[in-house]
Amino acid sequence: RVEDRQGDALSAVQLSTEPPTTSTTTNADGNFRIDGVAAGTYTVVANKEGFEQQRKSIDVQAGSTGSVDITLVKSTGIILGKVVSADTQIGVPEATVTTSPTTTSVSTDAQGNYTITDVPTGTYSINASVTGCTNNSIPGVVVTASQTTSASDLSLTCSVAPELGVIGGTVTDATT
Repeated sequence: RVEDRQGDALSAVQLSTEPPTTSTTTNADGNFRIDGVAAGTYTVVANKEGFEQQRKSIDVQAGSTGSVDITLVKSTGIILGKVVSADTQIGVPEATVTTSPTTTSVSTDAQGNYTITDVPTGTYSINASVTGCTNNSIPGVVVTASQTTSASDLSLTCSVAPELGVIGGTVTDATT
């Protein structure tokens, strides 16, 4: 049986063996069967788009059925970046950052930084928007399994300066 980390069956998983015998795919219940395998030690190789390849060793005995369960892990990565004002290059806080195709939406921190986690492997456009600024995007951001991708700064042209905090206070003589 082939399943994901949550224990859900995975259908249409491509399975093959090393050394090569025949290949097959899992059914809707995640089950598979490779018939006509001579006795010996094999590695079952499982592949499904969006998941990391998994390999499991199995000893096949003559006249018996060997069984192997395989858990596939989604192929994901992380995207890091920063949204800045085109005029000042200062980070834009509270900007909404999304991927296209859409995986998730996050907000930038007080310095304009963002982190998008658990992004499936592939190529994305990173889009940023915030009230008072023109939306912008970066195309061609490639996410690789188990890697962190640093995206270029996303510059937004704002009709008003992004809201920034103010520091105020009173200076007094400590001796009085």
